[in-house]
Order: sequence, then C-alpha cells, then structure tokens
Amino acid sequence: MVRKLQNKFILTAMLAVTILLTVLIAGINILNYLVTENSRRQLLQMLCRDRGRIMQEDGGDGMETEKHFGEFFDRRTMQRSSSYAVIYLDEGGNISRTDLSHIFELEEEEASALAMQVLEMEEEEGKIGSYLYRREDLSLMREQGPFPDREKPDLSMAESSGTILVLLDVSDLADSTMSFLLISVLIAAVCWAVMILPVRLLSRYMIRPVAENIQRQKEFVTNAGHEIKTPLAIIQANTDALELFQGESKWTRNIRAQTVRLSGLMQNLLTLSRMDETGLQLVLEPFDLSQALREAWRPFADPAENRKLEVEFDPGEEAVATGSRDSLIQLFSILFDNALKYTPEGGRVAIRLEKDSRYIVVRQSNTCLPDQMPEDPSRLFERFYREDRSRKKGGYGIGLSAALAIARANHAELSARNAGEDIIEFTFRI
Repeated sequence: MVRKLQNKFILTAMLAVTILLTVLIAGINILNYLVTENSRRQLLQMLCRDRGRIMQEDGGDGMETEKHFGEFFDRRTMQRSSSYAVIYLDEGGNISRTDLSHIFELEEEEASALAMQVLEMEEEEGKIGSYLYRREDLSLMREQGPFPDREKPDLSMAESSGTILVLLDVSDLADSTMSFLLISVLIAAVCWAVMILPVRLLSRYMIRPVAENIQRQKEFVTNAGHEIKTPLAIIQANTDALELFQGESKWTRNIRAQTVRLSGLMQNLLTLSRMDETGLQLVLEPFDLSQALREAWRPFADPAENRKLEVEFDPGEEAVATGSRDSLIQLFSILFDNALKYTPEGGRVAIRLEKDSRYIVVRQSNTCLPDQMPEDPSRLFERFYREDRSRKKGGYGIGLSAALAIARANHAELSARNAGEDIIEFTFRI
C-alpha cells in the first residue's frame, strides 16, 4: 500500500509538472509567433512608407531605432535581412514599376500576377501564398515617410502618385517557428526527465508520516488479533465445559455464536492485514471454473433449501480459466454466503456461468428487501462499510473486501450493481 501511495504521489506530481511545462511551452511559442508576425507587419508598414528603400541616416552609430514601431524595432537591420518586392501601380491600376532588388525567389511575371490578385482583394493588408502584402495610396502618404525630421528623399513620379504594393516573403516564419517549437519541447523534455529524481526523493519524505501510520495500524491489527485468539479459545472451552455439566441453554448458544462470529472477524482481519503487508501472491494455473463453482455452492445448497429459496444454479459446461482454484472457491463462498444472508425467506438466488470470446463470466444475483438495497453497490467492497439497515444481519463488512482482493490477485474483475428494484447482482469476470 505504501508503494502504491508513493507511486500515486509521483504520478500526480509529474502530471502537474507536465501540465505546467505544456502550458509554459505553449504560451512561449504562441507569444513568439505573435511577436514575430507583428514585427513582420510593422516592417511591411515601414517599407510602404519608405517606398521600399533602406534609408541611410546621419549621426550616431548609424543604427537609429524607429520609435514609431517600438523601442527595439531596428528598421534597417530588418530591411536588410528580409526578402521583399515593391510594385508601383498608376492611378489606372497598371504596373508602372517593379523593384525586385531585395528578393531573389520572385520573377517579374510572378510578381505581376500576385499584384493583380491583390488588387482583386478588398483588404489593404493580408497574406497571399507565402507573402504578406500591404498596399497604400501614395497620394495620401506623407512624402517624408515616417521620419518627419530627416531630409526629404528624391521621389520619382511613380513614387509620388498611384498605389504602392509591398510583398514580404514570410516563408521562413514557419520554419523559424517550428525550430523554436522543437527546441523548446526538447528543453521541456530534459527538464521533465531531470524532475523525476527529486520528485521520487521528495515522495519518500512526503508520505513518511502516512506510511508510519499505516505500519502502526497493521502492527496493531496483527498483535490484537493474536492476543484475542487466546481469550476466545478459553471462552469457547469454558462454554463447552459448561454445556457438558449443565446442558445446553440459550445463553451458552449465544456465547458460542458470538465467539464464532468474533473468531471469524479476527481471521478476516488478519487475512486482510497479511494481504496489505506482503500482497496476495497466488500460483495461477489452468483449472475448470465450472467444477469449482459447483464445489463452492455445495455447502450452501441445503441452507438455501431450508430457507425455501428459489435457486437457479447454472454452472455451465467445462470452462477452463487460469487462476488459483482454492482462492476463487473462497471468493464464490463469500458471495454465496452474502446472498443467503440478505435474501429474504422465499426469495430468489440466481447463479450462472457464461462464456464469450475473451472472458468467462460468473453472475450471481439475489433478491433483497427494499430497505436493504444499497444506494451505491460499489461501496459494498469498502472495508467495514455497512449501511445501517443491514447491521441486523450481523456481517462485519470485510467479506466483500477480501473477495475483491482475491479477484485482483487472480487478475480478474469483481463488480456489483442494482439489477432491479429488489435485485442486486455481482459479476465476476476472468
């Protein structure tokens, strides 16, 4: 149990780390993409206003920063490292001049075709193929561009009227974004792997109080069980002696019944304690489950008949399963004892074995009084769980817990459900 608790802690912690790294990487990459795309759009706007020129500034170190587009926007560096085409159109929409000096991937015919496609679009700025485009009316632009304090450039007639169209190649944007993504994912994977060791070490420290508490509980159950065995044996022996000399009475019968019940309780507690400490290690071998089902039902046939129960017992033909035969007989005995205990006199018990292509299924159902139907059948497998209305039946609430542990040790499944208003059904699948 301690190991399972530690594994759950590690799994939960690493899941939290995974979510954190995923959100972080996603946020960084989305922000990187948005910033990069925004800088390209700013460059496109600047190229339109500068008429596609790389303007040379006087003074300083020659690396003026454009305040209009952001404090860290170096316009000339971005111009020189970008591929773009500048196309001028006259007022009639005809191409008057094409500047392809800053791009090598685009031919003049292809540029002209792209320009015609852009003119058919309503948006002044957008994307066509692997190019971002922007067009502006030259007559509405300030002739000095975005820098009113610099010397006015010499503009030709084509640069003073009509429309300017700039095509900026952004094919490298996808490649750079993907490279950034791969690098960030690789870094995140390394960080995730590095986190495993400290999380494992931390898990031991975090669960230590719980582990110590669980160990003390196991030791208490084991010690108490062994200590109670002796007085129970003495009480049983004294009861036998009392009946030998004075005869059986209702008081001696009550004493005997309660000592038997208490002995069974302690035996089940010790069994569950051993399962928790060492795990239930079983030798799994092929056997006839149908025959084991018959053997498990045999001790309950007469009590069921005495209580006038309607029994439908269908163990089927030979059904070979792989598991521990003795432990599964014990599991079925727990289910049958539970069925007889809670089925009212004259009620119905059904046991049948079914086979499909993958599993062998044993279904055991029985009728219950309306006030004894569990609201949540899955909770019946919890240790010491008993609804108040079922306490009068005298169970201790750990039999089905043991049955579930046996099923899991045999790599099988055991479940419960309400199959009707007064019918509960247990399903064993192996």
